[in-house]
Amino acid sequence: MVADVDGVDISGETLIGNGIDPLGDDVYAASSSGSLNGYLSDDVIDQAGEYFTFDIRNESQIGFGLVHTQDSFDDGYYSGSATYANPTTFGTSNSAHYGFQFSHWFHPTPNGSWTNYGANTSYVMGNAWHGANTNFEARDEWLAGDPIKIKVGIDENGFIAISSLADDGTTWKLHARTAYSVVEGAEFRLGIKMGDTTARVYTKPKVHLLEPAAPTMNFRYIESPDGVFNYPLFATEEEANYYDSENGGSGSSHVHVYADDPTNTTWYMPDTNGVMNGTSAPLFDLSLGQSASYTEITSLTNSDLAPPAFADTTITIDELSTINYQLSPVDVGYVTTVGNAYGWTVVDGTTLSGTAPEVTGDNVANPSDTTTVTVYRTNSYGTSQGTLTVNITNLTAPPAVAINGVTHEATSTALVDSDTLDDGSVIILDNPINDGNRLVMDKAFVDSYILPAISSGSGNESVWVGFGSGSADWSNGVTEADFDLAFEFFANDIDRTNGTWRLRTYKNGVQQDNVGIGSNTTGMYNYLFVNDGGTIKIGGLLPSYGNASTFVWDNSSISWEQEITGLATQNRELYIGTNGTQLDLPNPFANFNEYTEPSAPTSLTNWTKALDFSGSSERAQIVSSSYSVVPLKMAGTNNQVSAPTTSGNTTNGGHPWATAIVFKIDGNSSNQHIWNLGEGAGSTDDNIYLRVDANRGLYFGWGRQGDFNELFFGSLNVGTWYGCYIAHNGTRYGSGN
Repeated sequence: MVADVDGVDISGETLIGNGIDPLGDDVYAASSSGSLNGYLSDDVIDQAGEYFTFDIRNESQIGFGLVHTQDSFDDGYYSGSATYANPTTFGTSNSAHYGFQFSHWFHPTPNGSWTNYGANTSYVMGNAWHGANTNFEARDEWLAGDPIKIKVGIDENGFIAISSLADDGTTWKLHARTAYSVVEGAEFRLGIKMGDTTARVYTKPKVHLLEPAAPTMNFRYIESPDGVFNYPLFATEEEANYYDSENGGSGSSHVHVYADDPTNTTWYMPDTNGVMNGTSAPLFDLSLGQSASYTEITSLTNSDLAPPAFADTTITIDELSTINYQLSPVDVGYVTTVGNAYGWTVVDGTTLSGTAPEVTGDNVANPSDTTTVTVYRTNSYGTSQGTLTVNITNLTAPPAVAINGVTHEATSTALVDSDTLDDGSVIILDNPINDGNRLVMDKAFVDSYILPAISSGSGNESVWVGFGSGSADWSNGVTEADFDLAFEFFANDIDRTNGTWRLRTYKNGVQQDNVGIGSNTTGMYNYLFVNDGGTIKIGGLLPSYGNASTFVWDNSSISWEQEITGLATQNRELYIGTNGTQLDLPNPFANFNEYTEPSAPTSLTNWTKALDFSGSSERAQIVSSSYSVVPLKMAGTNNQVSAPTTSGNTTNGGHPWATAIVFKIDGNSSNQHIWNLGEGAGSTDDNIYLRVDANRGLYFGWGRQGDFNELFFGSLNVGTWYGCYIAHNGTRYGSGN
């Protein structure tokens, strides 16, 4: 394929922005300096070897290069900056880069080649630019204001190249080319910009396109029916159309399928010079300037000359491996093709080539798949066929089986191994939570397994634990919609940077709580999952509040409690899933224990007696102030006593105490003590007390007058009975604590 050396004038052009057709012979100039102008050809080039030529004159600032068509840009065939490659910006944005894929610029200061602009300006310097333009043969003419010829196009290796015509009038001298090749499918218009008002395009650009080469012509005829000859016939529409155009036609053809053609091939006959009722076979054709011989398309009466059939054969290959199997020898007088071949093709007319498909399932459930390929051998006399049987071996091992204690949810992502969940994996605890029971997930499991899973890596990472929904779809990842009640242990990049994480609760797929936890090394709570008589609950219990297996459910003590009632009474499964992370499991599985749901103890107090204080300074007061009869005085000792080694126990050798009271308030807007032990209201007096302020807030306080420590319990309602239990384990710290 050789480009048209003479070229033809472009069919049209577009002048953009400040671009003008100036007075006189010149065809393009700019009315003002800058990049808000452009000359854009209507004609396009898209093949290696195609180019534009045009003349410029006057020493000035001028750039020329290639601009993508809109379709070429929209299809992503540009290289580099999409902003600069966008053809809609050509001449409309005041930067030399805009609109060009690549352009080369002349400038008065270096007396020629200056720089490159465009979406990708990586380039190779040409000889005409070397030595500060000393090899630019047309430089003197350009500096003198005389026309010189420029060539802009795609060279034979696919690079965008800009050259000028040498003094011999034949040789093109390269100024610059791209360091990258344009991609197949790219289409370009010629683009020219003027950097000042002196520059001129002197001649209308020409486009030099490739001249198409003639196709390989194979002339055929057929005797169909017997004694009637049809010719010329071609296997391709391209051949028939070429013949038609070379014989004075418009380059058109029509098709024939002959009943006695054993190959049932569609043959193409040119509309010009086609013979459909000849009385003898043609010998040769001279219409294309040379003698072309005819080959007969054999009818069924010569089917005995069909090639030998492929011998039935069986081969074995691995899934997704490459198949290369020879179906016929080389240099034979027939063509080999295949059918039912999974997209496999015949290469060089002899070899079946392609990639084996993936076998479904695993190699235990489905060790292999078998497919059959029909092998056809065809010559001008007919076609034979045989069968190639291909056994495709399954290399996929069965998915990992979860460790004892849990079962993998088969519709979710496969496990990494028996004790590791992958992103999107879900497991079910083997022992469902029986009706009337609670399951406790120890804080240790969160500390040792969940928090490490969400505290490393990047992006959003979650571990979910909860009661699964009957409509859960585990095949599409793990989301809140898959749970009736659940905890989400969550961290993102900001949490990881801050060393924190978030505890979230969900009810019927809707988020209820989103709590920041200040350290990603502690799970804070033991986590309770209750299944009791059609009611399910989740909640967190601080270890310091008591034993999670026996602690009676108390909404004021259980944190982040959520509950669903009115469900069927049944045993319920607990699910653990991952999103954005992997989760290691303890092996053997541990830290999950089931207990009978504890009930609140029956009260033996009949609550028929009470004291009513309705006036100022009314109180009940202990008769004796002896240390031995007032436990809160802790025997008057001031020695240090270490905290108990077991959380929830009292000290060994200290003086623990507890006090409880049941009361209701009258709503009087004043500070009222419910009980007090202390020295009075003096500035150095010490007290410990339980009080209600004027806003009905309940406080427990201790310390010296004017420097109290107080704990706020919450606000009280008038007329409601409350019970308050306060206990101390007997520990006495030193001043350093």
